[in-house]
Amino acid sequence: MLAGLNGGGGSWFIEAEFHEYSIYWSSFWDVTELQRADNKIWLVNYVSSGLKEKKGIQDFEMQNYGDRLHHVLAEIGTFASAEGLVGWAEQFEKALATLKSETPETGFYHTDLLANSHHSLESRRLIFAAGKAWVFGGMGSWNDLGGFANVEKDHRYKRLSAELFESINNILERSL
Repeated sequence: MLAGLNGGGGSWFIEAEFHEYSIYWSSFWDVTELQRADNKIWLVNYVSSGLKEKKGIQDFEMQNYGDRLHHVLAEIGTFASAEGLVGWAEQFEKALATLKSETPETGFYHTDLLANSHHSLESRRLIFAAGKAWVFGGMGSWNDLGGFANVEKDHRYKRLSAELFESINNILERSL
């Protein structure tokens, strides 16, 4: 539920991969010119946060993450449909369809998410499905819906949201 707040989405890094190691970069955002007419008020700085040996991720591990994402997307999509949340149900269906697509980047805004082409089709499916399933943020986002009057529905909404959030982050953390 904190994903919409500053710092509430956890720490994200850019990884620059080399043959033997990776360098991770973290960002720091500052408002520098609040009154700019073009609304370009942010200054973003990146700082290297160290080296890390590469770890190969086993295909069966990624398959497990894909199965978990598929399961939670199907269940959360059903929940959204049952609650009349048509737009959200459609978003989850698009992410589900991406898991089987031959061109998973289709319809994804940030196709440059993958800087190179060494990712397999299966890996690209997971990455872009996770990106399309990202519904967390500030006002108007999925996590802004909380507080269903029916306790059972509210509990299910929170459980599914937490599972989706964890599934997406597990995939992105291990595949980008």
